Amino acid sequence: MLRRFSSRSSLWRWIPPILWMGLIFFLSSQPTLPRYPNEMVDTILKKTGHVVEYAILAFLFHRVFSKGTDTIRIQPLLISFALSSLYAASDEYHQTFVPGRNGTPVDVVIDALGAVLALSTVYLKAPSPGKSDQKFNYGGQAVIEGVMMRGERNMAVAIREPSGKIVIHSEPLKGRIYTSRIWRLPFVRGLTMLWDALVLGIRSLAFSAQVASEGEVEFSGPMTWGILAISLVLAIGFFFLVPLLLVSLLDRYISSPLAINFIEGVIRLLFLLAYIYAVGFVPDIRRVFAYHGAEHKTINAYEDGAELTPAVVRAYSTAHPRCGTAFLLVVAVIAVLLFALLGRPVMWLRILSRIVLIPVIAGISYELIKFSATHRHNPLVRILILEPSLALQGLTTRQPDDSMLEVAIAALERVLSMDSADEQAEAQD
Repeated sequence: MLRRFSSRSSLWRWIPPILWMGLIFFLSSQPTLPRYPNEMVDTILKKTGHVVEYAILAFLFHRVFSKGTDTIRIQPLLISFALSSLYAASDEYHQTFVPGRNGTPVDVVIDALGAVLALSTVYLKAPSPGKSDQKFNYGGQAVIEGVMMRGERNMAVAIREPSGKIVIHSEPLKGRIYTSRIWRLPFVRGLTMLWDALVLGIRSLAFSAQVASEGEVEFSGPMTWGILAISLVLAIGFFFLVPLLLVSLLDRYISSPLAINFIEGVIRLLFLLAYIYAVGFVPDIRRVFAYHGAEHKTINAYEDGAELTPAVVRAYSTAHPRCGTAFLLVVAVIAVLLFALLGRPVMWLRILSRIVLIPVIAGISYELIKFSATHRHNPLVRILILEPSLALQGLTTRQPDDSMLEVAIAALERVLSMDSADEQAEAQD
């Protein structure tokens, strides 16, 4: 009786994906679809529709093959992705027989992306076997003569004064971007990392500059926000808009939108690599890169459960799979793929898209970095994501001395003690 009930439940779970496939087939059978007057907006809406359609289909397939359990298993994810992608390919082929419609391989890729987004969300939200109590991933950022460390609820920045004394500033992370559950959702939490890199990072950098120069020490203020605004404008202008303007000179010679967007992405990636390589020759930046190496060594030692002393931490690698340098590389690659799907609208819309889609690119890139760090031993993940990212870190890290390791350890220990105190206070309540 129980087996018969289970069999019926499995059959009932097949009904939603079958109905959804029928709806997709019906829409694909229509000779024409409503069009938005603006070509670029129409393209974005339709491509977004593809992503949503197949994200839902993949999720429904996963409900069938996971059999309603919350425990994550790889096999149902792979089967759901394969079926969704196969149906996407068959649907595009079907459209070649519909008057006024045409199927393209690009749409199959976009459909598969929708499936990946849905299944990634399922994977990240579900509890893994034997890992119900996972540790928070601590991270940080090198600054002038110091290191900033970010914890789950607190941050600390430790700076070496010219006198040799270590100065530490710490504070709780109380903003809604850190406390709200919305900002912890997959693809949204990447914006938290972007906020850390821009706001928290710039504040820490300005603070470190004041300590190093023995000036008036202040962690925030008008100067900090002014530096943030200028840095943001320069970064967007140099890495997103200048490559677009340069490649626009080739518009008359290259008719393929896919090719012109790919060339733009290659130029952007070359700009990033050239910039990182060039600043490495500046003596002060080389010291920042050494503190970057100290930050990585300290985090690696902590995650390995090692004692946090310079003698122990010194033996660990200066590379780390969750590094911000890796994030920048993935952002550059994702930008190539995403912008290639937008075609070639008028210039002002192309400029607007490069600015507006930065949060989207950041969200996708963060999930890829997080996924690669979790699956660092997978050969495919290592080849496609980890190895290029770790190689690039060779440009942004240097071997630190023991005094630099002391600074990084001091910052992390302060954050760990503050997070621990908050957890104990909550337990007592």
